[in-house]
This record gives sequence, C-alpha cells and structure tokens, in this order.
Amino acid sequence: MSRAEDAVQRIYESADVRDELTDDEAEPLLKWAEAELTRLDASGADDATFDAKVVTLMDLLKQMNRYAGKQGQLSAQADDQTPGTIASLAGSLGHSADAKQIAAAGTGDPTSTINRLTELMGGAAVPAESFTAESAPEPPPIIHPTVTPQPPNAIKPHLPHPPSISADPDPAGDKS
Repeated sequence: MSRAEDAVQRIYESADVRDELTDDEAEPLLKWAEAELTRLDASGADDATFDAKVVTLMDLLKQMNRYAGKQGQLSAQADDQTPGTIASLAGSLGHSADAKQIAAAGTGDPTSTINRLTELMGGAAVPAESFTAESAPEPPPIIHPTVTPQPPNAIKPHLPHPPSISADPDPAGDKS
C-alpha cells in the first residue's frame, strides 16, 4: 500500500473529519482530501514532510467538517476564529484562501459550504515540492471558547427568595 493510500485509509477511519456531516455531505470533502493526498504524494516529498502534511490536512478536514456541519450554531467567538484557522491550515498546504473568503463560503447548507471551501482550495495550491517539514508553518492553536471563572468573592446579584410553597393545597383554608 502506498503512503497516499495509507493516508486515505486513515482519513476515512477518522470520525473527526466527518462527524458533523451526513455521508452525502461528507463525500465531496473526502473526495477533495483524496485529491490533496495524491497531490502531496506526487510532489516527491520525503516521508517526514509527507507525514507532516497529512497531519495538517487532517486538522484542516476537522475544521472544515466542524465549520460546515455547525452552520449557524457556532458561538460568535468560534465563528470568527474558525475561518482564520481554516485559512492558516490551507496556507500550510499551499492554498491561498483568506479568512474573509472562508467566512463568505460558510453560508447556506453544509454541502454548499463544503463545495465552496474545496473550490476555494482547488487548483490554487502552490506546488507541494516547495515545502519541507522544516519550512512548513505551524498551524495556529485551535481555540475553544471558555467560560471565565469568577473569583469566590465576586459580587453576586441579590435575587428575591421565591414564595414558600405550602403542603396544604388550599392555603387560604377554604373548605368548599
């Protein structure tokens, strides 16, 4: 089995690259990933460089999956960061899509978002042979929204106590 075939198998076995999508929605993403792996393998890159690119591609697929699959469900913070993360990861693979283009592609249903994202990256790649494992930029860390903890002595709003509930179903004592 060639290293590209091995990488294709790893992608298909990884639920993270398609868990937010139906099988039909994930199909164009997976087909695009296969073409990317073929391009990366054909570049003649050494095994270390190829493996580094496969890791980057899998990170990119996970972000594209999440972005397309959760249309309209992402928090404002995550929605703002995901296009930048996708653009950075795509740039690491030689594609020239910026965060604004990615954000513009993220409208509509998941299938159309995946199709627009892969079109943005199709045919616009810098030849893979120009990259080495050492020259590949580090993808940015994936930042997940967090809740800021409050100090224990933080001022908490005073809420009135709810009225007490009596066990007597008729608290007025009306026995009619």
